[in-house]
Amino acid sequence: MKLFSIVLSILLCTSCSIGQSLSKSDDKKMKEVIALRKAGDLEKAEKNLLKLLEKYPEEQELYLEKGVLHSEQKNIPAAIEAFQTAWDFNPKSSHRLTYTLASLYLQEEEYEKALEMVEHFQKFDNIREAQKKSAQRLKSQIYFTQDAKAHPVEIELERLSPNINSDNSEYLPAFTADGETLIFTRRTNRQEDFYLSQKTDSVFSEAIPLADLNTGNNEGAHCLSPDGNYLFFTGCHMKDSQGGCDLYITTKKEGSWIAPINLGPTVNSGKWDAQPSLSPDGKRLYFASERNGGMGKSDIWYVNIENGKWSEPINAGPAINTTEDEASPFIHLDGQTLYFRSNGHVGMGDYDLFLSRWTDNEWGEIKNLGYPINNSGSEGALSVSPNGEYAYFASDADTDNLDIYRFKLPEELRPKAVSYFKALVLDSETEEPISAKIEVFNITTDKMFFSSTTNEEGTVLSSILMENDYLIHVSAPGYNFYSENIPKAMSSSDDPTTITIKLEKLLVEEVLVKESEPVILKNIFFTSGSADLLQTSSFEISKLAKILNDTPDYSIRIMGHTDNVGSETDNQKLSLARAESVKSALISQGIASERIIAKGMGETMPITTNDTEEGRQQNRRTEFVLISK
Repeated sequence: MKLFSIVLSILLCTSCSIGQSLSKSDDKKMKEVIALRKAGDLEKAEKNLLKLLEKYPEEQELYLEKGVLHSEQKNIPAAIEAFQTAWDFNPKSSHRLTYTLASLYLQEEEYEKALEMVEHFQKFDNIREAQKKSAQRLKSQIYFTQDAKAHPVEIELERLSPNINSDNSEYLPAFTADGETLIFTRRTNRQEDFYLSQKTDSVFSEAIPLADLNTGNNEGAHCLSPDGNYLFFTGCHMKDSQGGCDLYITTKKEGSWIAPINLGPTVNSGKWDAQPSLSPDGKRLYFASERNGGMGKSDIWYVNIENGKWSEPINAGPAINTTEDEASPFIHLDGQTLYFRSNGHVGMGDYDLFLSRWTDNEWGEIKNLGYPINNSGSEGALSVSPNGEYAYFASDADTDNLDIYRFKLPEELRPKAVSYFKALVLDSETEEPISAKIEVFNITTDKMFFSSTTNEEGTVLSSILMENDYLIHVSAPGYNFYSENIPKAMSSSDDPTTITIKLEKLLVEEVLVKESEPVILKNIFFTSGSADLLQTSSFEISKLAKILNDTPDYSIRIMGHTDNVGSETDNQKLSLARAESVKSALISQGIASERIIAKGMGETMPITTNDTEEGRQQNRRTEFVLISK
């Protein structure tokens, strides 16, 4: 039970001294009772204690021992009865006993009695400042628990299938951004290993061990990069550990996981470092640590990756961390919602689950996830599905071992709506996969959202917030670039964006391509009916300037196109003016004007019908071709 450790820590000391009213022989018998209890022979200890109580029915110390004994038996109502009897002999004799009764009454949902005891505790003269703070926190906890149980969160637990759960303990599930791959920890014979399951036709396959990573040591407390190509995890007592438990990274190569690498002394300390969670852009790693310099016993920290190196760890700060323990951080794919465990923030007792949202460059108000998500037990780590609909956690509610369950998150506890895009990059001629750089720019916030390189299969996967517009830029050495636009109107968690990109080589058999195929600049935007470039075009312009700087043997032809609405003369003028605007923007980026040709094509080269608005929108475009000198 949750308060069991509290009872023992407070009352083992209280019951150390034996009442002086006992005879010398009975004092010896009492010490034997304590020894039996400590040895785990609770039945015999209780039998001998009851004999002493028959002889000394008004001896306070015997009732204290009886309360401790019932606590060991996890019989909290009986423990309360014994402690209350001891307290009634002299309410002013022990502030520890008073505090213990307040805690136990809270656990048994006897809130009025719990408040009565904590208020009595606060009247003691000999309590320290730290004890006063603990009492005030317990009082807040009582009020919170009353309110939480009066206003429960509507959830329904669903145990995952036997393909995932077994007769052993399973916990700590982690998903890729598309929700298709699940990796979790399974404990067998006191050994923690990774297991993997793939989703096929909405059903997860039978889990198989990750033989590449599992060792004779414990591996667990992990997270996956959104594309599933990187796995961060906690390794304990490894040969290269900085402390007892360290953070490690492994990468998938040719379908297998390479040997894990310790993140090193910059990230790992000589103390416990564990429970990693990677931000969706892959640039920040959250984790829990007991390292020096924190705010409490265990804090949530993070490191940023800068120029391929990890920064010094940064404490998440007082909005998240307390003087007690915070652990199990989980940053959702929205990049803004952090779920974590804490026994320092006001909750229902030991560890509760909380969330905070990153807003205006700071963590917002801490929110307890409520009852019955949090209850009188010690809640474990929580992870949330990529679409934010389900929360996953481990529980032993229905079995002797831990199993993985899920429940639908109430709307107010969900992260922001997230979808994902998946890109496959190929050589346009050979259709072989290309190692290409993918950059995702958030047009709404005017910030880079994601940057990565395609894997060996030429694919990359990234989450995207459904409330924002994005542009995607794809580049590879020796190839012409490609750009795409994903407006929020196209984002859907049910129908994510999947694109195949074929890049054109600029050098074939060591000879420059004379003239490249036309490339549509999908992220060049103008004010409606004019040639004025919108600010959202700046990212595309900078990328176009870069490719010209990287290929000095090429010049460029910018071509403006329109639909057929309006006169041919007006459309010709508008298309030329727009091409000239792009030329001017490139010149402002340092590209020599003699390398740039601007042409207006008007409505003469449609790529689809002009009979629909969608078709007309595609025909209104800006293109370029590269021309070798």
